[in-house]
Amino acid sequence: MLENLAAKSDGKISVEYINPDNDPVVVKELDPNGVADLTKGMYAVSCNGKVRLFDPYNDCFVFDPSIRERYGVDYPLSNIAESTVMSTIVSVTSNSGFKVYYVTGLQEASHLYLDKIFASMNIETAELSVAEPFVVPNDCSLLIINNPAVDISENVQEGLRAYIRNNVRPVN
Repeated sequence: MLENLAAKSDGKISVEYINPDNDPVVVKELDPNGVADLTKGMYAVSCNGKVRLFDPYNDCFVFDPSIRERYGVDYPLSNIAESTVMSTIVSVTSNSGFKVYYVTGLQEASHLYLDKIFASMNIETAELSVAEPFVVPNDCSLLIINNPAVDISENVQEGLRAYIRNNVRPVN
């Protein structure tokens, strides 16, 4: 199926099979932050820095849960491979229009799990350092200050005030 899709895409889609154990450099290129958890047996779809994974077994078939529970084996009820592949391609080639920024430099908690959640929703994330001057970018849809362990400096407070003053709109 993947080869047919690539052949009919006029060069817009290519298919490569990579063993992450044998080629960790490619894995690091696809997922530099380690968010996607690329492991052997998973399929990765990548476009312009966005990576989405699917499991060719569990994500491409619907199994009868009663047979799995009773006999401990998987009995497929339907094949959803084509819709899984196509929705994964759409998720990496389209833009949700949302961008989340994490304020960093405050000895804050990790945002790895949040990254995974936002990635699954096709939402772009980036880090925003508290370095001076602190300015929240205009494309910020959501700003997260994740459990800071130090006080927020006056510089950052003023940057936050300016952002709220200029960008936050009341709900009608």
